[in-house]
Amino acid sequence: GPYDRFGWHHLGPTYIYLLALGRTATGGAPFYGNLISVLINGGCLVGIALTLWGLSRPRSAAAAPYMVTAALVVLLAYGSASFQFFWNAAVAVMPLLLATALAALAVDRHSANLWLGALAAASLSIQTDISPLPAALVSLGLAGAVLVLDAPILPWKRRRDRAHRQTPTRRSRVVTGILATVIAVMWAPALIQQVTAAPGQGNLARVVHFFLAAHSRPSWASATVVAGNALIPSALGVPATLGSALAALGTVLLAGCATLAIAWRRSMPAVAYL
Repeated sequence: GPYDRFGWHHLGPTYIYLLALGRTATGGAPFYGNLISVLINGGCLVGIALTLWGLSRPRSAAAAPYMVTAALVVLLAYGSASFQFFWNAAVAVMPLLLATALAALAVDRHSANLWLGALAAASLSIQTDISPLPAALVSLGLAGAVLVLDAPILPWKRRRDRAHRQTPTRRSRVVTGILATVIAVMWAPALIQQVTAAPGQGNLARVVHFFLAAHSRPSWASATVVAGNALIPSALGVPATLGSALAALGTVLLAGCATLAIAWRRSMPAVAYL
């Protein structure tokens, strides 16, 4: 496809452009891909830390341990070497975590700018590799729905929130413009390529066609083995069986339900969203 090899069609070229920038900046040194991977992953970790550390609401700050735990799980599952591993499927993970954190904070702070930041991070993730697309759609979709339903422009919100409505500051509008510009620049090449390509040959059209076309698919059991055991750190040496996969998936599900229950009881919307 236009943005990858071996018949894979991802959604945009942002990661390829970043690799090209690294190659140019280093004069084509062999480590340019590793450098870009470290910068992306490190930048996402710093972004998660700063976003959660800078929260002013104590209940929101409680989300920090959950995001740190998620980052540590990723490091354990993929190994620290994944930070400099520039295979696109590995690089897409940390931007997705950052997008999830920003979306959770957008819900907590009722901030459209935080949601736009989450959209920018998610765009980098799904343009790097298409596999995080379902998670990104759910994460940003839920946050967007909450922001829309809570918007003061809606009839049932106008009267109740009139006294508490805040006029956007000039700085807020500038941030909105910058984020919107970044997102537009990230998606413009993909949209231009789609419009200028022959009918049915655009990259986005090929992605849609792939999901609509008939394919031979693995069984639910084999898919469960792959998905469940991907959650188990390879260092533990656990054999990839259906039992271990179900145990891993069950543990994650129980942990999520317990987190949701605790967050609900303690009125911590950011933690509940995560």
